[in-house]
Amino acid sequence: MSYNFNDFILHDEKNFTVINKPAGLQTENDRLGNPSVENLFEAHLLSISRINARPYIVHRLDRPVSGLLVLAKSKTALNHFQEQINEGKFRKKYIARCHGIFAEKEKDLRHFLVKNLKEFRTDVFDEEVTNSKESTLHYKVLHEHENASYLDVELFTGRYHQIRGQFAHIGHPLWNDHRYGAAKISDESIIGLHAHALEFYNPNSNKKISMNCSPIGVPWQDFENSYTSTNTN
Repeated sequence: MSYNFNDFILHDEKNFTVINKPAGLQTENDRLGNPSVENLFEAHLLSISRINARPYIVHRLDRPVSGLLVLAKSKTALNHFQEQINEGKFRKKYIARCHGIFAEKEKDLRHFLVKNLKEFRTDVFDEEVTNSKESTLHYKVLHEHENASYLDVELFTGRYHQIRGQFAHIGHPLWNDHRYGAAKISDESIIGLHAHALEFYNPNSNKKISMNCSPIGVPWQDFENSYTSTNTN
């Protein structure tokens, strides 16, 4: 598949860019030379004569996840964003489509995660184990349709496959996330997870920026229709 980086840009400034990454496009380069946000961003910077600019990935989204992604154009901007992440000032929210109906409609989840490099997944435990990292998030059910729940999720820690692993661990895997036990509904690299909101401080002006980007298309039709109906009544 070919990609046009300009189609993804939602906000662009001297030292950073915010994009809406499509599902199926990986964030960072790999050894196989697959398309990635990183190489597309580098080509974009060269195309606009930003010869001295380099692409820096501030945070990452898994390949099958869509949504908001911040990219830095300088090491200074990258360091500014990393400081915000370390201090808890860089806030990320997701919309998740999970299998099943939740008994508790709003809750904090706390688990201990171990990155499993052999199987490209995270292993989740209720108690601390060797090499585990404490992982916390908050969820709130926004909409339910048949046997699916749509959640607003805020991460308090940013671990490898954190949302995917934690919800699968409690019996509610994300839509099409067969790596974590969900039924395989589509062969495409897409799961029921979209990064829909970001809050951070502008590295140029230090003013707070809040951005939102709603999910569209598969697998969000029921969620879209519910909000369209609510807003027109």
